[in-house]
Amino acid sequence: MNQKEGMNSQYLENQLRTKFVRVQPDENFIKSLSDKLLTHSFITLEKSKKYLYHLALVLFGLFSGLSIWWLLKKIFFRKSSPEE
Repeated sequence: MNQKEGMNSQYLENQLRTKFVRVQPDENFIKSLSDKLLTHSFITLEKSKKYLYHLALVLFGLFSGLSIWWLLKKIFFRKSSPEE
């Protein structure tokens, strides 16, 4: 019943080799990754272009501010019409 430990590990390695498939990495990805890592002396985070989001936020704020101002002007600062 006692098997040598070396035989058991060899069997396990053979089973793992049959179960798993070797993956070939994409050469373009490896090249672009090595270019990014080797050409820059520091690592930077990639920034997304959120200028449209910021522009929409500013325009929405401007529009809602003007709407509130117009509404308050209509409610509180009505010109009294001359009564004849």
